[in-house]
Amino acid sequence: MFAKPKIIVYIRRSNIIIAGKNISAAKLNIPPSILLNLEIVDTNSFYQSARDFFATRDIKGKKVLIALDDSVVFSKVASLENADKSDINKFANQYIDAMPFNAGQRACLQIVDNDQLELYGTNAQLYQMTMDALKDAGAGKVVAVSPTPAYKLATDLQPSAAVDRYLNDTETQKIADFLAVSPV
Repeated sequence: MFAKPKIIVYIRRSNIIIAGKNISAAKLNIPPSILLNLEIVDTNSFYQSARDFFATRDIKGKKVLIALDDSVVFSKVASLENADKSDINKFANQYIDAMPFNAGQRACLQIVDNDQLELYGTNAQLYQMTMDALKDAGAGKVVAVSPTPAYKLATDLQPSAAVDRYLNDTETQKIADFLAVSPV
């Protein structure tokens, strides 16, 4: 059985938000001198800031979901009508090659939904360094790293309802998990 997380760490273009069950929401702003255009400019400062931020929260031993906001995720949908496996792989490889990150930092999820291919890409360093900071601050297991567009939530959903949906939607966490792919 897939373990439900109790905490969500929501990564956005210029901040990290933490919220969840029995934890007050809090936000860490990240200046452009540390994170600029989805690239971590100063890895030591990013890690230290995130670790110190998490260490002051009640996260000890708790399961965490990392949710990547659409501001840090590139997404593309393509029709699979009349496509074969080689077409899908070719399209996905072109998508990955177009990502503006260094080799080894590009992470890409491929999700087939009916006759559509959904591609989600991001800088893997963002979630990897966040996971390191969480671990060193005492958090339990990170159960998934998911792009928020994969949840297909209504845009007018209240923040608390969105947090509940992210934490409880184990199906999306399973099929849209960057931990299941290796950065290229």
